[in-house]
Amino acid sequence: MFEWDLPVLRRLRALVLCLALSAAMPGSAATVVLYDAALGTRPSAQGWTYLADPIFGAAARESFADGVALLDSRVAVSDKAGWFSNLPPFGRHPAQPSLDSERGFLISFIAQVLEETHRTEHRAGFSVIVTAANLSAIELGFWTDRVWAQSGPDFLQAESGALDAATAPIRYDLEVRGSRYRLSANGATVLSGDLRRYDSFGLPYQIPEFLFFGDDTTSAAGLAAVSRISAGDLPVLSVARDETAGWVLSTSAENGREVRFDHSEDLVTWVEVGRAVSGQGVAQVAIPTGATARFFRAVLQ
Repeated sequence: MFEWDLPVLRRLRALVLCLALSAAMPGSAATVVLYDAALGTRPSAQGWTYLADPIFGAAARESFADGVALLDSRVAVSDKAGWFSNLPPFGRHPAQPSLDSERGFLISFIAQVLEETHRTEHRAGFSVIVTAANLSAIELGFWTDRVWAQSGPDFLQAESGALDAATAPIRYDLEVRGSRYRLSANGATVLSGDLRRYDSFGLPYQIPEFLFFGDDTTSAAGLAAVSRISAGDLPVLSVARDETAGWVLSTSAENGREVRFDHSEDLVTWVEVGRAVSGQGVAQVAIPTGATARFFRAVLQ
């Protein structure tokens, strides 16, 4: 739940809709890297807006160490801090693509929740907020051993999934399609459900095409490391017949991303048929043509 008490945000409430309507919106892209720790800088140096509450004197800090961006709000639990991709009038990340839930989009990020404490089961020391163009949204709270969704404008813990978010960095894929979302961790689904409408609460949930990574509550704190964030279209699988190679399976994916290709005869049992690393935005494998009709899928790793 976004519990910031920023006068600047309250004063800008009337500007949000005006700016959202008048700003030039980038078109969708297959995959756009919005933050890359390999560049050796924090997200605030790569197009993100970093803010802390209180504005002056906050103990919460962003930093860069050991090849990752760090967000630390442990010193004062009441402090909030995080990275915003789109926050009028501070601006929008110059590379952020449109986030159209009807078309579908994918937010991928690599993160590690090193430490986290909370005073209530309904808050988390590290959260991710994704708001689509139509204001449908999902807010996910991360603990060291669990990830869960905020229920709606009442902000209670809803669906949840167990995972070890502390031991090592995890590659998360948040898929948004229509009115649904699905979160995968290292290729395995851990959480799914309906998108919410939080905008009746107010800012920042009234900002379309909005991403937030950080601590947005006075009731929890944490230390989180982020090394990569990307956004773009959902991968689309294509299947083509090649007289020499057999079936050629292709899908769009972020460069350097490994993709696993599976086949099934009943859409229940799936068997891996190959893997490929994406180059120039495409991952591709060829498999021999079989006599039995099969279904195929591509799974990001």
